Amino acid sequence: MLDIQRKKLKISVKELDLFIKADATSTKYYIEKHYLENKIFRYLLFLKIKGLSLDDFFEEIIDQNQDEINELLNEIEEITKKIDKIKKSNKKMEDVYK
Repeated sequence: MLDIQRKKLKISVKELDLFIKADATSTKYYIEKHYLENKIFRYLLFLKIKGLSLDDFFEEIIDQNQDEINELLNEIEEITKKIDKIKKSNKKMEDVYK
């Protein structure tokens, strides 16, 4: 379910890995396939069932940590640009060998 929702947003896999500080692709896979067993997820689900607005909760967290989040997003953007640049240069090298 989470992987389907992620794909609807068309989020870069690399960006997500960097944001969640995943040390391997298996981290994201595990989260997406086993989130129902995760205690934090179950805790938040319970609070939602009891009437907590998760939107308000997450907005408050985002507001309180806006500087850190912006810094992380900027780092992710820089890394993504570097990766794209490397990919483009590799394509050029491939063209040379054709």
